[in-house]
Amino acid sequence: MTGRIARLFTVIAMLALAIANMTTEAVAQEAAAVRDEPTVAATPELIRDVQLRLEQLGIPPGPIDGIAGPQTNRAIRFFEARYGLPMADLVIDGRIAKAVLDELQPPPDTPPEPTAPAVAVEPAPPPVSSPPEPPPVTAAVPEPLPEPVPAPMPPPAAAAAAEPAAPPVAATAPEPPPPEQAVPLAGQTAMVPPPPPVDRFGACPLDNADLKIGRVEYTPDSFLAQGFGGSAERAVTTLRQRLEEARRLATQIGGPALLEVQRQGRVLHYFECRLSVESGSSR
Repeated sequence: MTGRIARLFTVIAMLALAIANMTTEAVAQEAAAVRDEPTVAATPELIRDVQLRLEQLGIPPGPIDGIAGPQTNRAIRFFEARYGLPMADLVIDGRIAKAVLDELQPPPDTPPEPTAPAVAVEPAPPPVSSPPEPPPVTAAVPEPLPEPVPAPMPPPAAAAAAEPAAPPVAATAPEPPPPEQAVPLAGQTAMVPPPPPVDRFGACPLDNADLKIGRVEYTPDSFLAQGFGGSAERAVTTLRQRLEEARRLATQIGGPALLEVQRQGRVLHYFECRLSVESGSSR
């Protein structure tokens, strides 16, 4: 058991030594590659420019202060790995590969598009002046004519002879006689039209518009027959109850409800008058 553990530790030590050798060789190769590349002195001003360019590329280098700190070196190594450049840290007054600086340079500006040649603008024609207006013409005022001298009056006999004869008067046609009324023969009775029926409720005021409910226009008789079985007494009792309900509602909402109270009051007054007429005629 002890021998197995010893062999295991030996294998682990050999693997660690091999990894260390590989790392050393990689670092040596990297350093050799950097030494073989043309380099530029890493002044604080150059380091600040590198930091600014990394910030523009979206690789945060930390404070842009010209000092190559840990965050700046993480950013430059990320940039070098992305573009396959020699891996090296930035050190003040050290060296930086020229290939890294060339890759950090912004792309050349796009040449400006050729501008179209200026089009010569023709001058506007001079405004056309309107001809001068002619001077106003003054109308000549005619001289007053001399007053006519009246002719001498002829003698009465000559004036009578000079008068023209009056035109003959046309005879007017006689007016036609009025139409003869039919006279009933002996034994016949003259036909006299019956007088119009008397409205015994004519003294009760009513506006027919007050009996219009919705689109239906009622007469007093059809109003009684439709809702009150033709009884004015029943109509008065029901309309009084409805009027009280309408007044309570109007005190709450007002507006159109007040107009409805007035309409129901007029209808109730008419049927009270009608009931009074019916009661007086029944006595």
